[in-house]
Amino acid sequence: MQALGQAKVGIYAGYFNWKSYLEGHTDTWPGNTKIWLARYNTTLGTNADVWQYTETGTIDGITGHFDLDISYDPDF
Repeated sequence: MQALGQAKVGIYAGYFNWKSYLEGHTDTWPGNTKIWLARYNTTLGTNADVWQYTETGTIDGITGHFDLDISYDPDF
């Protein structure tokens, strides 16, 4: 993506796919690649820039369920 002119690159994946296919290959990615992982559990269990911890979150005054995330990177 950076070769195509994108200044910021990120990866979004579910925890299983991250652990099974992606985690061991980060040495080939640009150093500023952001990692956003979805894992609906009480802990993330690995390092990431953003953790999507639920898909059933609620927001007062709005009907329905929402993905909720925690960002560990203020630049994300």
